[in-house]
Amino acid sequence: MRSFGAPTISAEANWSDTLDFEDGTGGLDLSGLRLDAPVWKVRTGESVIGLELKYDWTRFELLGVPALSEVDLHSIDLSAKWAHFPKERGWIGMLNVTGGVGSDFSDFNSDAWQFSALGFWGYQMNPKFSWAIAGYASYSLGDVMAYPSIGIVWSPSEQWRIQLTPPLAVVSWKPNNDWRMALTFLPNGGSWQIEARDGVEQIDLSLWTASLMIERRLMENLYLSVRGGVHLGGDLELRDGSERVEFASDLDAGAFAAVGLSWKF
Repeated sequence: MRSFGAPTISAEANWSDTLDFEDGTGGLDLSGLRLDAPVWKVRTGESVIGLELKYDWTRFELLGVPALSEVDLHSIDLSAKWAHFPKERGWIGMLNVTGGVGSDFSDFNSDAWQFSALGFWGYQMNPKFSWAIAGYASYSLGDVMAYPSIGIVWSPSEQWRIQLTPPLAVVSWKPNNDWRMALTFLPNGGSWQIEARDGVEQIDLSLWTASLMIERRLMENLYLSVRGGVHLGGDLELRDGSERVEFASDLDAGAFAAVGLSWKF
């Protein structure tokens, strides 16, 4: 359950097949670019504190909704993280608090602000097995969401790691220092405030993503990653400035692919 690895600068581009509306009248095309960079990190004993900055650009194309046929959306987030992990046996904990904005930046207002907090507290029985009780809360576009969970992390060998910490599930295999593969299932999507278009001023997209990632070390600190999988369980809402829903649809599943580079210090 170690969430603090080496400081990493990364960039990833992604493309998605059309996510059709449930009634077949249109669909959603997505593509984007994500940039992550560490701002500050310090280690004291078995605890780590750090700051991380993330930027997401999303090209949002709605087929069948002319007012939103093509929109460039931006998200900027700053995360403050604390984590405590013993080397052998003992209590573990992590807290990640994030604040940021999601907007097209054409008509920025307070609806663009977003906040979230994720934390867990548990016990590491040994270096191979940990359990924890976790909680998550978020605020965006006037909506507040919160839920608890319980999870485990099991490393049956140095090469394998199984993490079941809802809503995240990961099975990873690292045969050596040059290769890593992972199966991942996690929530995805975003919320953005935009300039009014035919009465629409807010976009709320929620998805689940199942993917296979293959990472290869190219140089001592440089890594290439390729991901592919499917977006599923999608839900899209377009709202006016008073949060009244102007359009809503479930989304059919769609394939996606991504390629990224990262520099691990």
